[in-house]
Amino acid sequence: MGDNSVCGSSSNDSDLKKKGAGNFDEESNSPMPEKVQLGNLPLYKVERKLGHGGFGQVSLGRRVSGRNDCKTGPVALEVALKFEHRNSKGCNNRPPCEWQVYKGYKGKQGEYYVMVMDMLGPSLWDLWNSSGKLLSAEMVACIAIESLLILKKMHLRGYVHGDVKPEYFLFGKPSTPQEKKLFLVDLGLATKGRDGGKGKHVEYDQRPDMFRGTVRYASAHAHLGRISSRRDDLESLA
Repeated sequence: MGDNSVCGSSSNDSDLKKKGAGNFDEESNSPMPEKVQLGNLPLYKVERKLGHGGFGQVSLGRRVSGRNDCKTGPVALEVALKFEHRNSKGCNNRPPCEWQVYKGYKGKQGEYYVMVMDMLGPSLWDLWNSSGKLLSAEMVACIAIESLLILKKMHLRGYVHGDVKPEYFLFGKPSTPQEKKLFLVDLGLATKGRDGGKGKHVEYDQRPDMFRGTVRYASAHAHLGRISSRRDDLESLA
């Protein structure tokens, strides 16, 4: 394993609903941009859909301007482009909440908020299944340490992921220096765990009629509708 990070997207994310090619957002009923260019970044052609979830759609972006042999970063030949319509439940005519957590390249194109992310490799869920659902003790220990370090990094920034599961831990893109690094993706349900100014925990709240997360991995408090905390992320990881 290598450095721990909180970023990226993957064409192998099994939690995303796999679809064929197409540049049409099903939730907003609005056409997707055919090309994307944010600020000084290269121009990207929007190609096949990699998947979509409750907070947007991820598509493959292929660079059509500039010359660079980089396999990762914003000038890579291929990137993952995440689109969220301005009227989606994660936006409400303002940038998505995960924009506060992600470091990277973001902007607005037409009616969509767009994030440019690295293409990543298989998820822990993919690894588990491809290994016959049997991992060595050494591999499990490495994954545990890296996962904890990633969550620690996020928690130190004052955020709680809110939907920790093996599908959202991904390795770097194969055949790159990052292929053995672990990344945490999809911060659509991330929330503030601490007040940015005083560093105190956010005010306690409970809404039994509101569930956030994935039933299979959610903490006991999440099932009760309680506001997410660092403890809940760790319980989901366990």
